[in-house]
Amino acid sequence: MKFLYKNWFVHNTLAHPLHELLYLTMRLMLFGKSRSRTVSDWLHDVTIPVEGPSALTMLLYDKEATTEKIREKLKAEKIEELKEQKERYATQMAAQDWYA
Repeated sequence: MKFLYKNWFVHNTLAHPLHELLYLTMRLMLFGKSRSRTVSDWLHDVTIPVEGPSALTMLLYDKEATTEKIREKLKAEKIEELKEQKERYATQMAAQDWYA
């Protein structure tokens, strides 16, 4: 079920507009700024994919991200990319061995 809403497409195209509409609707209904923000932020946050922001996103938008945090994120992303490349290479080699 999570793959239906825990992806960047749904988050960016649906959750962001709904987040703003929910906030404005609640404000017009006199729920108060704090409660409106809390509920609309929950809707926004519940749709963020599990992997979190990329190093580039952190660099551009996270004002509290330190250089060390960004380096750690870049390392983690590179390690993940290398693991995926290794898996693809192993699959290709297995396929070549099978055809040989």
